[in-house]
Amino acid sequence: ESEYELYKRYELESLEYSELLERFKKASIFDELEVDVFFNRFGKRHGDELRKYIKDGFKSYFNGKLEEFEKQLGQDAAAQIEKTRNFSDSIRQNLTSAALDNLCKLNKKSDLALVRCAATEHEPYFSETVLSFLGRHGGWNDMDTILSYQDKFASGKTPFGLYSNSRYPKIAAALYGVGRSRLTDLLRLEIRTEILAGMFDLLTQKDVRSLDTAFLVELLNCKHNGARIILSKKCAVHLTKAELKVLLESYCEKGRSRYYNVIHWLDLGIAMPKAMTRKIVKASTVQ
Repeated sequence: ESEYELYKRYELESLEYSELLERFKKASIFDELEVDVFFNRFGKRHGDELRKYIKDGFKSYFNGKLEEFEKQLGQDAAAQIEKTRNFSDSIRQNLTSAALDNLCKLNKKSDLALVRCAATEHEPYFSETVLSFLGRHGGWNDMDTILSYQDKFASGKTPFGLYSNSRYPKIAAALYGVGRSRLTDLLRLEIRTEILAGMFDLLTQKDVRSLDTAFLVELLNCKHNGARIILSKKCAVHLTKAELKVLLESYCEKGRSRYYNVIHWLDLGIAMPKAMTRKIVKASTVQ
């Protein structure tokens, strides 16, 4: 947001309910910030209205505001109205994205069907809040919706940051949330290695020990260097020395491709007391 938009948001957020409600009702077709702030602050109180607008992608809202605009312009308004109508998709996308964010902040599982529909049909922008909601309340059938967020713009103004690494851990967390009960299937998905690395980082001791040796060997040969290191450290910390010996022997079998950083961490887990291994891994992770 620009400095002016930040100032305007601050001003709107300082208003009392009645004042903000009045600003919301009087908002023009281009006053997106008034709508965003209103539902962000009072979405729970006006939940039915919020859900109605999200359901149709703010089509009814836009058309209503367009009618008001036409009345204000009076005669000879056709050209201006048509010009404004051309902005329909952009304005509605902005409004729907912000409203969907505000709906997910309410954190009601009963909204899952609406969130799913809006996330797939109305093409909202990238949102950590929506991803978190889907990861918390969604299921395996939400995988494609969650993965679609890796290609969404961060805002409607610019594709800057479209492939920023900061989005991958959020997508990984959402995938892990809906798929951890089918961990092997989850880790076999054909996804970006940056997202796979993010899921490796979330694995618990129970998760790591639930994966069989052959599959761990496969995962430890991931082409992404960061992902290999994360999983190697997880194995060193969470597997017993006996399990690590079996894993290392299998990993180093003749004919297999091997990476030194994997061997280093597995061997360290075998050689060092577990408490020392944890300290070394923790120290190596500090930036």
